[in-house]
Amino acid sequence: MVSDEKYQHLISWNASGTSFFISKVQDFASTVLPSYFKHSNFSSFVRQLNMSVPPRAPAPPPKSALQGGVMILMGVGTGFIK
Repeated sequence: MVSDEKYQHLISWNASGTSFFISKVQDFASTVLPSYFKHSNFSSFVRQLNMSVPPRAPAPPPKSALQGGVMILMGVGTGFIK
């Protein structure tokens, strides 16, 4: 879903491919999630990621740097790296 071009305005990889950025959480939840999951609940999506991805070392960027979006950091060595 992160690499799908039709959703690039809502979700995209960072330059190194180790995390992705969701720019509009509500639009992402209502548009993208139902296409891939049986729900449109963003909290459930994050919970599923947290259960699937091992703890990560880098700290997330400060909220002020995200401009209202959400940065999801993925664990190195998992299948979730770009």
